[in-house]
Amino acid sequence: MSHKSASERQRDFEQISAKNAEVRRQFVTTELQTCETTIQVGEVELAAGNMPTVEKEIETVMKGMGVIERFLPGVQPEYRDELQRRLEAVRAALDRLTTSAAARRVR
Repeated sequence: MSHKSASERQRDFEQISAKNAEVRRQFVTTELQTCETTIQVGEVELAAGNMPTVEKEIETVMKGMGVIERFLPGVQPEYRDELQRRLEAVRAALDRLTTSAAARRVR
């Protein structure tokens, strides 16, 4: 059985950490894309008056944002600001969709 030196173990750890951070970045990016698309679907459904689907899309985006917020801190710092800006844009779009849906229900 071979034993790794401390420097080899450190190198292995750094490689695994870098891979983990990259996977997190990809995951958060994909989740953001899903939220952005889901907002668009919600807007189309709102225009069509399909309120049950709008409510479902709002719920889906809210869950997605929670996932993003949980994983975003583990993303490499050089990508985090851009992803945070996209998350804020999703939050603003969700607020607009929620407000529009509420106004539609009141009518």
